[in-house]
Amino acid sequence: MNNNQLNSNQRLFQILSLLFSYPEEWLDFDILSETSALENTEAALFLQEFMGIMEQKERQTIIDDYINLFDFHEKVNLYLTSALDERQRGQVMADLKGFYAGAGLLMTDKELPDYLPLVLEYCSLSPKESQNLLARFRPALERLKQSLDEANSPYICLLKALFPTMD
Repeated sequence: MNNNQLNSNQRLFQILSLLFSYPEEWLDFDILSETSALENTEAALFLQEFMGIMEQKERQTIIDDYINLFDFHEKVNLYLTSALDERQRGQVMADLKGFYAGAGLLMTDKELPDYLPLVLEYCSLSPKESQNLLARFRPALERLKQSLDEANSPYICLLKALFPTMD
């Protein structure tokens, strides 16, 4: 992987982190201009598809849809260790906190370390470690992708943009 790919992937991880966050975080940003700077044209197309869907919706509908999907849907959540038993989950959380501290990523008490936007933010800061971390969470990301597909959610576009960076 060359430096341009690293920089492009870092930017992609930042965009994905933002778009998987609550919509109030990104609704006022010009995401489409950000996607045009990506070297990964496939990822850019998926992001443009997502934004095209979002642009057709009212602001409050986007927010309500996000809340209904990620906060109240039984099978869809953004916590990557939710399928692990308590002991395994605790160890992964501790590992993630250590990774974040090593990268200078400051955590708040708002989210758990396995929250996908936080994981992606870390990946944007630590591109060399991102491959291993995303590979570790691939089964959880595959489950999320399947759940988003079953829910017919436009958020699947974001995972389609992410998966090629994991290969």
